[in-house]
Amino acid sequence: MKILSSFLGLFSVLIAYGLFKIDIPYILSMILAIIFSIPLISFFKNFYIFKLTHNIGDILNYQCDPKKYIEKNSELLENRILKNRIEYYFFLLNIAVGYFSLGNSEKAILTAHKIPEKKIKENFYFNVAYNYNLGIFYSSKENWQMGKIFLENLKDIYTNLKNSPKNKNGNFILSYTDNNKKYEYVPEIKLKEIEIMIEEIEVLLGKENNKFQEAIEFYEKKFKMQSTTYGRCFSKYYLAFAYEELNDFDKMKESLEFVAENGNALHIAEVARDILKNYSNFI
Repeated sequence: MKILSSFLGLFSVLIAYGLFKIDIPYILSMILAIIFSIPLISFFKNFYIFKLTHNIGDILNYQCDPKKYIEKNSELLENRILKNRIEYYFFLLNIAVGYFSLGNSEKAILTAHKIPEKKIKENFYFNVAYNYNLGIFYSSKENWQMGKIFLENLKDIYTNLKNSPKNKNGNFILSYTDNNKKYEYVPEIKLKEIEIMIEEIEVLLGKENNKFQEAIEFYEKKFKMQSTTYGRCFSKYYLAFAYEELNDFDKMKESLEFVAENGNALHIAEVARDILKNYSNFI
């Protein structure tokens, strides 16, 4: 195909010279200008997308405003430049997370399932985010069977990454063969991140067998690791209910107070406030 393109390019030069008597150096300089402008156009397009989406995660992660988060991501879905790009599907997954944060797990799951399977698997980071979030959605709904399916998907991703070759910089090399062969380079630190994701879904699934002490140990650790308000609130929320099951009501109250004070418009913050209003009657 590249040879054919080269012949066509040469043929075009000869036609331009023969018919219009345009100087060959001028023709060549025009062709070179077009060739070099292609990566430049791609750069500015990617820069535009970066500016468009920069800090959108802060709306949920730090402001804890899921309604605004859904609105902003929905606006981005209307941008024609993003159609069929992986960013488009990230925004759709973001909307699903927004619904989950509003306490609407059913709509979160329905939204996430609109994403084509082919798109999920063509990007490593999206594949991880999708399976992790679906594992969380289903586990939180106590749909243990579906939660286990996405847990296994995440474990497969982890195993595939761990067994992949590395380049000289120590990054894993993931290759995809689907018409065009492409590669993704993934830093080794992602293994640890996926391990934590796997452990979290296992902890949530452990509720089926009353493994509340394991949940406390995990979420106490995760709370200390978290930098986002969103992540810290969810850690405390899950801790509150684990403490309740073990009849440690003082720590339950302490955890709920953190969520109520910091969770803003998150559904879990509203739940925490309601429980605290009736706390004296609750125990």
